[in-house]
Amino acid sequence: MNRRSFVNILPALGVGSFAFSFTFTSRKEDELKLDAIPDRELWLKTMLSIAQPVLDNLSMGQLKKNMVIECDDATRKPFVYLEAFGRTMNGITPWLALKDMPTNERKLQDATFNKVLKSLVMATKPSSPDFMEFSSGSQPLVDASFLAHSIIKCPALWNALNANEKHDLINCFAQARKIKPHNNNWLLFSAMVEVFHLVFDYPYDISIINNAIQKHEEWYKGDGAYGDGPEFHWDYYNSFVIHPMLLEIAQILNQKAILSKDQYEELLLRSQRYACVLERMVAPDGSYPLLGRSLAYRFGTFHHLSFMANKKLLPQNLPPAQVRSALTAVIKKQANHNMLFNNEGWLRLGLTGAQSNIAEVYINTGSAYLCLFTMQALGLSHLNTFWSDPEVEWTSVKAFNGKHFPIDSAYKKH
Repeated sequence: MNRRSFVNILPALGVGSFAFSFTFTSRKEDELKLDAIPDRELWLKTMLSIAQPVLDNLSMGQLKKNMVIECDDATRKPFVYLEAFGRTMNGITPWLALKDMPTNERKLQDATFNKVLKSLVMATKPSSPDFMEFSSGSQPLVDASFLAHSIIKCPALWNALNANEKHDLINCFAQARKIKPHNNNWLLFSAMVEVFHLVFDYPYDISIINNAIQKHEEWYKGDGAYGDGPEFHWDYYNSFVIHPMLLEIAQILNQKAILSKDQYEELLLRSQRYACVLERMVAPDGSYPLLGRSLAYRFGTFHHLSFMANKKLLPQNLPPAQVRSALTAVIKKQANHNMLFNNEGWLRLGLTGAQSNIAEVYINTGSAYLCLFTMQALGLSHLNTFWSDPEVEWTSVKAFNGKHFPIDSAYKKH
């Protein structure tokens, strides 16, 4: 199924204030045209446009047949499909879990939920043509973790599976659980899969979860930043993985009285500090410092900032509408480009457009769908101040326009 088949139904749904105007003609020249539409519509349009080829094809058992792949390392090709699906899921499930939305947006959500549910079955059923690789090598641990996290965020997906389908999913996770993580942020991948089993009342290994928390405590460098392993690196893995996963795990453990309130609150304060750092990274034009590896994840760089907004855990000095305005600028900067997609609608590798030279050897077409992680805040109601308040200038806009802006200060545990 080609990409136009999904997006062309959107205008027909008449989505109230979300009256989309998709006009895909030549895929070579296509762009999202995001400059003159409301912020929530812009986010939703971007998210669905990116996610659609993955879900359309996978829900029909045609992902392996139709996915157009950029992958320099042929040994990684078997993992591309789970990368694309796990990352798409982790980005869109906060929106799939949302209950409070306009009727016409609900129609989009219902259609997407059904595709996701079919995709989940196709990915984990052994007889499916799109049954995914959960066992060989090490990469499946990463994306099994993203898949587990996504279902934690949208338990309605788990509840919609029948007994056999749940069994298939648990068996896939059982394969991933055998993979030994690297001694860095990967410890959180193992921990998140165990937390999935905790949340849905399956046997879990608390020592794996505790080890991930303890090691990251050892690797904490101060002022809201963790090392990715024992050493610190100038990159965005604190946002891609570390803070969102660590805080999610800590919040669940605290709710179940496994982690103390004081431990959770310390992790929260560090996460709030890092959210402030990320907001200050956004330049007036929506660009940001190009530091470290995995820049081909595009606006996924700001996963943690959107995660904190969706959790309603932003610090008081960071108004939700200010975060929305900054993130919208970043998304526009990178998504509103006529080389975002290839002719068949799959993401290209690059930061802005097609720049495959910046993709490390472990990054392929499937990896690139991590950009969807920054769509977390679509899990907030359209009535939430994140969406309903007028645009607010973010810190760098105020600063470089000669306006008063707050001074910055480091976080220190008191």
